[in-house]
Amino acid sequence: MLNKVIIFFRKIFYLFKKKFVLRAKHTIKDSEISANQINHKIKVELKINRNFIELERYENFFNFLQHLGLWRNFIILTSYDNLMLSGSHFRPLIINKNNDKLIIFCHGVTSNRWSLFYCVHLVLQLGYQVIIYDARGHGYSGRKKTSLGRLESRDLEDIIHWANKNCRISQIGLYGFSMGASTCLFWLSSFQEKHPEIKFIICESPFDELSKQFQHASGATNPNSWRYLISLKFLRYLIPTEDRLMEIAPISSLPNSLSIKLLLLHGTEDATISWKATENIWKKCRQNPLNKKYVNAYFFLEADHGELPFIGDALIGKLRWIQNRQRSSQFQTFTELLTAFLKKNF
Repeated sequence: MLNKVIIFFRKIFYLFKKKFVLRAKHTIKDSEISANQINHKIKVELKINRNFIELERYENFFNFLQHLGLWRNFIILTSYDNLMLSGSHFRPLIINKNNDKLIIFCHGVTSNRWSLFYCVHLVLQLGYQVIIYDARGHGYSGRKKTSLGRLESRDLEDIIHWANKNCRISQIGLYGFSMGASTCLFWLSSFQEKHPEIKFIICESPFDELSKQFQHASGATNPNSWRYLISLKFLRYLIPTEDRLMEIAPISSLPNSLSIKLLLLHGTEDATISWKATENIWKKCRQNPLNKKYVNAYFFLEADHGELPFIGDALIGKLRWIQNRQRSSQFQTFTELLTAFLKKNF
């Protein structure tokens, strides 16, 4: 339990540092602290000296896209409250049958559009178009309190409308991490029937109920305990949110019937959001037998929050399918799983 508390306050310190030290940058370099931590972990596991993540290489790639005119920035106003959202649209270098398909990425809390650079780079290499954008209250978007997915799902709907009008596409996929995964789940409950062009949603490290996951991360189960109250005060200070913070529960809003493929991903060492949250969402979806063909889930051994794609590619064979967690899945890496999923559902 003490170890959990130490990890929790380390994460709080990391969020504090991100908010006040990295706030003005809003580039791939924002990921430098977490990249260094992941690189160290991979070096220890594999007993190697080289870095698995080289941020400069990714930065050069995106700068090259900009030089070729394949990167454009855009701004929209939300339909809910006329808030400014700032985003970027990328077209791939490669020319293939995937070029008229688009993937929209939704980042996690306290991050910005660049935090999912690894996955963005991967799908651009496969020939897909990409949109990344700063959620409300993040990056260069308008300053508003976050609702950890509820209002953000309406913003995502506005981004989808913009993409349909401006990107010359036939199909769209959604990828969300943490708060971004919550955004996608709330969107699913409200808008799935309106968009036949949306073919799938990938949720990396989603939470089911914020109250449960806050207890998991802080190690405080009693709402009246000093640990719980102090942790909550820190959280509210670092992440300005709605008043009824602990009532946010994407699992409660899930539709009874799915019409879009849903892929759930989670790391088994996630100290911020327990992997059981993904299992709970998977179970809730499968209560309707008709949903079984639409929902699937995979776990990545040894991956903490935000580490999954990197650990999933560096430590081969750590991937487990939810229906048989005792045995390795048919896919060996995160890239192999993602590529196969996109090929099958796009």
